[in-house]
Amino acid sequence: MRKPAQTPLSSSIDSRKTPDSADTLLTVAQVAARYQTGREEVHRWIRDLELDAFRVGKLVRIRREALAEFEKRKSTSGRSKR
Repeated sequence: MRKPAQTPLSSSIDSRKTPDSADTLLTVAQVAARYQTGREEVHRWIRDLELDAFRVGKLVRIRREALAEFEKRKSTSGRSKR
């Protein structure tokens, strides 16, 4: 029995979006590598609602925009108030 032909993934992706667009999705591993930390730490940030993420099936994805907001909050939270 023949398997039905599958549409290549590349044809289902909107070609107008560039990799640098604000809605680019990142994996937990990519975020962990960026901060030189473990995936468990990134999952903790997500669990503690410090970093916004969502599930696609069993996979966790982080929007680049959410990561930028996370970075902004982290950089301002470390400053002392005078």
